[in-house]
Amino acid sequence: MTQLGTYRIVERGLMIEIMKEQDFQLAGCTSDECAVEIGQLLGVQLMLSGSIGKVGNTWTIEMRLVDVETGQAIKSTFYDTQGSIDIVLTEGMGSAARRISGLDAVEISTVTAGPIDAPTPRPAVVSIQTNPVGAVIFVNDIDRGVTPMDAFVIPAGSNQKITARLDRFHPVDTTLSGQSGELLILKLSLKPMNGYIAFDGTEGSLVKIGGRAIGKTPIPNEELQMGTYALAISKPAHYTFRANATVLYDHITTVDYVLKTIPKAPAVVLSTILPGSGQLYHGQKRGLFFLAASVGLAYLGYNEHLILQDNERRYLSYLQEYNNETDIDAALQKRALAQFRFDAMLTAGRQRDLYITSLGGLWTINILDIVF
Repeated sequence: MTQLGTYRIVERGLMIEIMKEQDFQLAGCTSDECAVEIGQLLGVQLMLSGSIGKVGNTWTIEMRLVDVETGQAIKSTFYDTQGSIDIVLTEGMGSAARRISGLDAVEISTVTAGPIDAPTPRPAVVSIQTNPVGAVIFVNDIDRGVTPMDAFVIPAGSNQKITARLDRFHPVDTTLSGQSGELLILKLSLKPMNGYIAFDGTEGSLVKIGGRAIGKTPIPNEELQMGTYALAISKPAHYTFRANATVLYDHITTVDYVLKTIPKAPAVVLSTILPGSGQLYHGQKRGLFFLAASVGLAYLGYNEHLILQDNERRYLSYLQEYNNETDIDAALQKRALAQFRFDAMLTAGRQRDLYITSLGGLWTINILDIVF
């Protein structure tokens, strides 16, 4: 791998030294998860792992590259031979290294006796992802399922026509081929099939498409993915126009509309009864101000009226006690309390009258606003 120069290699000897410094035990570290953990400590992008084994008279070399960031095996390869350990070391390791580096497309095995035979290629494993998900995948025009889909195998070295289809998106076609034992992850992005929508009607209208406000008319052609959308077009003092519009691929859909004016008479009656309600009936947000201000002034006026009544009751009570008191000191004290309540009563009365007057002024402004 170092001689091939395809990757910048952190050699195992250096890796062991760094692991010792980090107090990390390599013994028993054979899983991809462990390789990822080591890779993160080393600050590398890929980890190369594998094994050499023998079953019967067949030696097998297995290698795989693991992406440290995702933890997924992005490439793998195998090498089988019935030769001796010398063949494994002199031919097998070099062939596997070239294949995992993408430099050797054909796997060759060597035997010690008899003719040289190429082993049966292992199928390649393919996993397909699409954005957005839910696309139907066709392999050589055969429906293989919907994404995200489980991995499936294809013959090694063969060219496979891959097609992804999704309603209201452009189909994607590509050709895929894999080497023996290779793990492939194919990611496809589908572009939406878009059209346009235009509006011809009352200017200054607020347009909402599917509940999302896009602006006030006039609006240039709005690009949308083909489909049917709910429209709501509104303007103060006008009835809201509601309809469904269908946007076709590469086509301009024009919506013709006329907003009808809401009559003033009902609005005037409503604002006369409750300030701000007529404005809200006309779709004017300032009606909220009139409504909130009138309710607030009415509440404050009523509260001051209650305070006035309480102080009046206490004033009359202290005044009666003062008139009936025979002790001079006690009489003076009752008189002071009565005077205090009398002053508080006058203050509450003035405040109440101020709030009532303000409420009347607000009501008048409210009527003038809705009329003119």
